[in-house]
Amino acid sequence: MNKYIEKNGVLNLQGCNRNVKHEYLLLDKNITNGLLNGLKEKKPNTVILDMFIKRLLKYVHLDGKKVLFDDIICVDVLTARGGYFPFFHTDIEWDTFKDSNGFQVWVLLEEDESILPRGNMFLLETDHIENANILEIKENGIIIKENKSKLFPKILKKFNSLKEINPKISYLNANVGDVFIMNPLLYHCSDPYNTNSKRRAINFRVLYKSTNILKVFSPDNNYSKLVMDKHKVKMINKEYGILNFDNKRGRYKIM
Repeated sequence: MNKYIEKNGVLNLQGCNRNVKHEYLLLDKNITNGLLNGLKEKKPNTVILDMFIKRLLKYVHLDGKKVLFDDIICVDVLTARGGYFPFFHTDIEWDTFKDSNGFQVWVLLEEDESILPRGNMFLLETDHIENANILEIKENGIIIKENKSKLFPKILKKFNSLKEINPKISYLNANVGDVFIMNPLLYHCSDPYNTNSKRRAINFRVLYKSTNILKVFSPDNNYSKLVMDKHKVKMINKEYGILNFDNKRGRYKIM
């Protein structure tokens, strides 16, 4: 690994502009003080999530401007065990909400002592990155393809070796209660050698939404199809549809 990501007492702000690459922070467990047990629930209640996100927002900006709690919604709160994404990727949700800025949150809830010190997360930084991509490292080269939950995803780029993409790979050295936040353009994966890990984490995406309108794109994306069917999205054209809702009432609507 090129480096470990260390936790600091004082941290710079992390941007949530979806077009900026490789911005992230690892915050120590003080930020989850008094909230960790609530976050460990199979389905954390919205009061706990509200309190948690409000604490995070002081570390986040959008192009230098403060992000207000009233201007965000939360998408896909997941608390499953295991290493369920053992390949480098950027999240599929950013293809569905491709008009939205935002950031991602990951919190280690329980370690798997049988695989320590492994089992958290790996990060890969390279200029060859887009939203909703998968980067596969194979013996005979590198493949970048779409991350749209398709049986046969479209291959976007091929490289003969890692050297061609000039990657910086690091291991997320997190402890229980630590919080990792990142912008959409950062390849990440769970430990590929421990897919049956009992490790447990909570992760979700925070979308910047300053009006009642949320655009939902990419009907060919299987995740988009789920959102469109579940929430009766009003299609504007073949490319996207809209949802109209107030953030206060629908902050956790899409989950």
